[in-house]
Amino acid sequence: MAQISCKYHPDRPAVWNCKQCEINFCLSCITVAGRDAVVQCPVCQTQLERIGAANLITPFWRRMSRFYLYPLSPHPLVFMLIIALLTMTVGIPLVGLVVPVLLFIVFFKYAYAALEKTAQGHMEAPEVNSETLTEELELPFKQIFLMFALLTVNMTVLDLLGTVPFTISMALTIFALPASTMILAIEHSFLKAFNPAIISLFIRRIGVSYLILCGFLLLLLIALNTAVNLLAGLVPDFLAAFVVALMTMYFFLIMFHMMGYVIYQFHEDLHYEIEVEAHTHLQAKESVEAPNPELAEVEILLQEGKMDAAKERLAIYIKSSPGDLDARRRYHRLLRATRDNDALCRHANVYLSRLLLEKKAAQAVEVYLEVQKLVPEYKPADPKIRLQLAKLLKHGANARLALHLLNHYHRDFPNHAAIPEAYLLAAQVMCENFGEDSKASGILEFVSKTYPGNPLQEEIEKYQQIIDQLGKA
Repeated sequence: MAQISCKYHPDRPAVWNCKQCEINFCLSCITVAGRDAVVQCPVCQTQLERIGAANLITPFWRRMSRFYLYPLSPHPLVFMLIIALLTMTVGIPLVGLVVPVLLFIVFFKYAYAALEKTAQGHMEAPEVNSETLTEELELPFKQIFLMFALLTVNMTVLDLLGTVPFTISMALTIFALPASTMILAIEHSFLKAFNPAIISLFIRRIGVSYLILCGFLLLLLIALNTAVNLLAGLVPDFLAAFVVALMTMYFFLIMFHMMGYVIYQFHEDLHYEIEVEAHTHLQAKESVEAPNPELAEVEILLQEGKMDAAKERLAIYIKSSPGDLDARRRYHRLLRATRDNDALCRHANVYLSRLLLEKKAAQAVEVYLEVQKLVPEYKPADPKIRLQLAKLLKHGANARLALHLLNHYHRDFPNHAAIPEAYLLAAQVMCENFGEDSKASGILEFVSKTYPGNPLQEEIEKYQQIIDQLGKA
């Protein structure tokens, strides 16, 4: 009964298993294209086997507090209060003979509606309306006939076989009653709910959890009896019927909701089709914290040490989603870790452009420094990117790298419009950061002679005058 956890997310239940790798995966690990799609292991590419939904759904014994709160939601609470108030008319002549039977039928019809809705995966209580209370109205009557038939069988055993067989028969009947009630709710068949073979098969499919269910239902009955006896002595006589009815309905609605949840939890084992997929609630819970499903398989490959496969998978994803900076960040780190310098430089050319386009200057500088550390001669292939990085690096300890980016700018990008701007920047770095006034003056002289009439010529001449003044000083 222990829940099978995901290898890579131990706090989450597993949904698939790879027999070859002996790895369990959760919803965050695997991307499924469609309901009937073949799900493959990201490590070995063999088809995964689905783990039963019972492993995915929170076991009923771990959500007891929610069962106790279920009857207190608006619809069932108002419904129970109205029925409890009507029970106070029992003492009225004639009316008192009809009302209890009608109230019994109406309440148990709602209880069965709650059981069926829960079994379908809907955890909210059903609304109280004509559809809920009138459709399939035969269920409470079938429940009465079922109880009468079981009682008849046990009394027959007592008459024919004696006390000991009768005690055994009664124990088996009580043990089978929850299963019989659940079968009646989902099959709507009195004969199936009364058939020992079907009841036995139903119990076997649920397994040990059925014993736990019976234990909780017994505790609820004991709690009901204790609460009724305790409260009946504390309230006035005219309120006794109201209190007893309210407490009885409260505990019975908990029991029916719990039985419906057991069907939902084991619906695959019971071959019962549900409306809400078993993983829907879990997906909603994990949607905020779950990583990009497209990248989850890459993380798995990395944890399994399959670096080349991870790079290949990530490169394919980036081609389909070129603007995903998170994917590019992972790819950049992976290329650095594997010292794939050629691919690192090719990717950096695009990655830097994307970062600067998104105004992530600090990250762009960091990426360039990381690449330059591994490949000292690296310069971005785009002249605009190279100039932007040089502007970001011109101050502080990285000023020499700014010069590295600007060096031979006119040779790398002949006739590019930004050449005068690039060399003006180079002259400023030489003068202001390194005190190389003569070299800075030489750069400016080169620009003025080689690119006369450029848009920055006036600014170049002004900066040349500043250098000359510094020289005289």
